[in-house]
Amino acid sequence: MAKEFLGAVVFLQVTNLPLILTSLSSARILTGFGIGLMLALAGLTTTSAQGVDDKPRVVSAQATMVATSWGNRAVRVSKGLVDSYAAVLFAASRKGTASSTILTFLGVFALAFTSAMWLNTGFYGQ
Repeated sequence: MAKEFLGAVVFLQVTNLPLILTSLSSARILTGFGIGLMLALAGLTTTSAQGVDDKPRVVSAQATMVATSWGNRAVRVSKGLVDSYAAVLFAASRKGTASSTILTFLGVFALAFTSAMWLNTGFYGQ
């Protein structure tokens, strides 16, 4: 189980790269919150309840094609909101500076993409 958790942590922190690259220097608390959410998601994804007979929930999950817990979904939506806010902050911090427009666009695009990914998977429970 520790190996699965470590694999999940590495994979999920890779999805944090846009947040880390664009916000670490200017929004440390927001970046830390995003990293913490991914650690929580790794724990939720690799931990399973043992010895629990939850047949009604299994039947419901099969019927609705949603097998993700509410906690998992809440973490995913929260991560999407963190990335959305980071995109707005990043764009606002670069406005009026002599920084590269292309790099600003790429940073905002990467954050918006990861935000849409987490909001979508959280909303649909995938």
